[in-house]
Amino acid sequence: MMIDTTYNGWTNYETWLTNLHFENFEFSDYKEDGTFEGMTKEQITDWIADYIETAVEEITYSRFEVGQSENLFLTDVVNCFLREVDWHDIAEQYIDDLYDA
Repeated sequence: MMIDTTYNGWTNYETWLTNLHFENFEFSDYKEDGTFEGMTKEQITDWIADYIETAVEEITYSRFEVGQSENLFLTDVVNCFLREVDWHDIAEQYIDDLYDA
């Protein structure tokens, strides 16, 4: 028996929650300035996924002082949570927005 781990149409709860809190990225300027020129849709998705992952980690780690010795438990919890996020699932919604507009 296979257990369904999707959540509200997303890969999992972690992906859904991350997208809920970090849903205001804008990539149309990158498209307009030629950043994605010559890239396949898959390469653009990878680029956007990496961008979002880096931004979310930087924001999260700086706000909660993740990595500080007094916050080792919090560091482990945040790292475990973010490791489960499907960054490509989030990126694909931006790809849809870029190419459906």
